[in-house]
Amino acid sequence: MGSKRLESDLDHKPLTRRVLSRAYHGMTRLIFDVDFSDTTSVKAYKKSKVLDSMNWISTSSSSYETELVVEAGRRGLMIEEVPVEVKDDRLSREVLRKKIQR
Repeated sequence: MGSKRLESDLDHKPLTRRVLSRAYHGMTRLIFDVDFSDTTSVKAYKKSKVLDSMNWISTSSSSYETELVVEAGRRGLMIEEVPVEVKDDRLSREVLRKKIQR
């Protein structure tokens, strides 16, 4: 799993998105008791290992990729984080208020 937080200078998104992302991942670590530094960056899966975990998550979930990583970790699958650099100046795709209301 790619993480833009393994090194201090890998995340080049606008400040607002970086702050909101840190808050999201902080809540994820707290609520699900996981130690991943970043659950929304790039991922690579071994299909034979992750398919069963996919069946436990609603495909309509707005946090599907986070739930998938958490579920895979709970099932004892090996998850390794590697540093990735993110250069993205887009605005958020959704208004945060709408995400929270779900």
